[in-house]
Amino acid sequence: MGKFSKPSWRSALPVGSSRFGVLCPAQIFQKCLGTPFTPMLLSLLALATGAGAADELLAKLPPEALADPAARAPALAALKPDGFDAPTRRRLSQLLAEAWLDAGDPAKSTAAAELLLGDPTTPAGERDRAALTWIAAWQARPAAERSDVVERLGKLGPVGLTVQARALTARALSRADQPAALEDLDQALALLKAVEPGERSPLYTLRMTVMEDQGAKPAESAAWLATHADDPAAPITTTGQLPPAPALVGPRVDPAKGVFDLTTRRNAPVLVAFIASWDKPSQAVPAVLQAALTKHPELQGVVVALDGSDTLPDLPAWIAKQHLTVPVVADGLGWDGELDDAWRVAALPRLFLVNAQGRLVADALWSNADTGLRIEAALAGKPAEAPPAANPAQDKPVQAPVAAPVKPVPAPAPEIP
Repeated sequence: MGKFSKPSWRSALPVGSSRFGVLCPAQIFQKCLGTPFTPMLLSLLALATGAGAADELLAKLPPEALADPAARAPALAALKPDGFDAPTRRRLSQLLAEAWLDAGDPAKSTAAAELLLGDPTTPAGERDRAALTWIAAWQARPAAERSDVVERLGKLGPVGLTVQARALTARALSRADQPAALEDLDQALALLKAVEPGERSPLYTLRMTVMEDQGAKPAESAAWLATHADDPAAPITTTGQLPPAPALVGPRVDPAKGVFDLTTRRNAPVLVAFIASWDKPSQAVPAVLQAALTKHPELQGVVVALDGSDTLPDLPAWIAKQHLTVPVVADGLGWDGELDDAWRVAALPRLFLVNAQGRLVADALWSNADTGLRIEAALAGKPAEAPPAANPAQDKPVQAPVAAPVKPVPAPAPEIP
């Protein structure tokens, strides 16, 4: 079970909107507290406090401290928000809890989060965010220092159903007793029975993985899935229903610009390719993608570039060099963005096929030798092969596949569940 224990506050939040990706990057708070830090922190503080209060707090933080995770938390801790209103103080406490976790000090992160959870005036939404931080800090602590995450969280006050499910998932991922882990995951599924199917499906894939770890035979897995045949969130059902593709909405960096939304491409199958301009194996993807599109005029394509702020300015030239004619989506956050978690991408390149109805047909099409054949098989509705050996991407741990047809998770995979 330990191989699944990758703490992330975003892993609590549902796939497609990155609110429940089960397996997510270990760099959990860089998106909120990373480069460029000051504009992001300003926007976060302004949500609850107004730009004036945020500016006054930020003015006290040296730029060099903001850029270094090890210095960021002490710098935030040194702030004295006397004279600010309660929302400002709460926002600072939340940022401090996240900063301590980013700095590798889960004990101090836990203490900061518990200040918010122990305050009866903390609004429900802020309580949930603090609780997700608290769960991530619990996962980051040594096993010997952990109490029962579900019981302990219950003593800290009321939290939402998504957070309760995340706590159950965190406990399941830490258990050596796999039958007990299955019970936790079943409880989490029951808690989230009213959420959208695409947001609940990662829990199914995680449960299938635990069953496989226990040595469950395919027939046993199928029998369990048959008991959930009426739930469209199940990754595979007795009717052969395919899972919905995660959401894919993001800014285009190709010459057409604008915003790409996968839901607007429901009239034909779509190849979704995750790459990065700095990743050597990704350099072969455009040619394979273009060849498939030429051979199958009905096929569409989209490229998601996991380029960070350092390589994002070079993307237009890279796109031109590769002769890409499909939409290219990039938010400049690299592995710290949302899309890799929503699609549970753990290594590059990664190639998916989504059918005309928005269902995920195949999720492991890339291979150094036979990607074209895999694409043909997927288009013909033939079973996909097992994912090839992953190519570890920079700063991104390789994750084990969770379950066909949607995997690995990432993400995120959540990424939570």
